[in-house]
Amino acid sequence: MPKYVLTQSLRVPNQGRFLPGEEERLVPLLDEAQIADLIKRGILAQVLDVGVSIGAQESEDVESLRSQIERLQEQAETTDRNHAALYEAFTGISDENVALTAQLKEAKGDAQKASELVASMHAAAVGEVRGPIRGVLEDVADLHDSRERANSQIEQLTNERADLRAENDKLKAQLDAQRADPNSLEAVLEGVDKRIVPALKKAGFDTLEKVVAASDESLVNVAFVTGENLPKIRAAIKAHSDAAMAQLQAPAS
Repeated sequence: MPKYVLTQSLRVPNQGRFLPGEEERLVPLLDEAQIADLIKRGILAQVLDVGVSIGAQESEDVESLRSQIERLQEQAETTDRNHAALYEAFTGISDENVALTAQLKEAKGDAQKASELVASMHAAAVGEVRGPIRGVLEDVADLHDSRERANSQIEQLTNERADLRAENDKLKAQLDAQRADPNSLEAVLEGVDKRIVPALKKAGFDTLEKVVAASDESLVNVAFVTGENLPKIRAAIKAHSDAAMAQLQAPAS
C-alpha cells in the first residue's frame, strides 16, 4: 500500500479528527477518490521513492522553506518588541497620572487656604465674616476652573491608559493565539488584510480546512475578499502547507 503523510489536521465525518502522524489509522477509512481529492487539495501527500508529491507539484527547495520559517520567527520577534514598547508607554502615562493627581491635591489645598485668607481679611475689615466683594469671587471661580481642568486631564489620561491596556491585551492575546495554534486562520493569514479573518469566520469559513475546501467563487462573496487578494490567501495557505511538509521532511537533529 502506498504511504501517505498528513500535512495538517483533518476532520472526517463520523470518524473524528486526525492529526499528522495518524495516517495509518486514517487511510484505510478513505476510498481512492477521497485520497485523490485530499492530495489535490494539499492536505494529504503521497510518499514516493524519489521524495514527496503534493498534488501535481514537486516539493519546494528545503533551504527556501527554512528561510520562510526564519522570516516568520523574525515577525514574531518584532511583535514582541512592539509589545514591550507599548508596555513602556503605558507605564509612562501611569506615572504622569500620579503626578497630576498630586498637583490636583495641592491645588485644592491652595484654594482652601485662599478662602480662609479672604474670610479673615473681611473679618478684620468689617468686624464680621461676610461674602467676598466683587473681584475675589472671580479669583475663587478661577481656582474652581483650574480644578475642573485638572479633573478633565485626569479623566482623559485614565481613558488613554484604558485604551493602551486594551490594545496591550489584544496584542498579547493575538501573539499567544499564534504561538499556541500555528494552524489557526489568524496564524496562516497573518500577512493578509487583517479584516479578512473575522469576515471569513462570520461567513462560516472558521477553520483552515474549510477555507482550503472552499471554491474561489464562494470566497470572493465574503466581505473584504476580492479577486486581487484571493491569490494572496491561497499563497499563504500553500506556504503554510509547504512549511509543515518541510518540517516533516527535515532530518531529526
